[in-house]
Amino acid sequence: MIKGETSLNTIDIIIPIYNALDDLKKCLESVQKHTDLDRHRLILINDNSTDERIKPFLQEQRSERIIVIHNDKNMGFSNNINTGMQIFRYSGTSPWQSINRSFTR
Repeated sequence: MIKGETSLNTIDIIIPIYNALDDLKKCLESVQKHTDLDRHRLILINDNSTDERIKPFLQEQRSERIIVIHNDKNMGFSNNINTGMQIFRYSGTSPWQSINRSFTR
């Protein structure tokens, strides 16, 4: 965090993912273009996608501010959101979450 910045200035953006690689790429491009990832975190949750390109693509995105989670089984949209919120509820760095489906149209 920047000196003087508090956790109230940060947002965790949760994006559940199931296949749709092209839409995912557009979504991430848009989020990264319009989001200061030095202040905010991006949480990508792969819901056991059947598209074999998703997992390696997400691994390439991983960084200090981009967290990637891979589910062993498909849990559905709501459960993925709950997972993202539970994991970071106790991190103490962000009281706010934003939920985004991985498509842009």
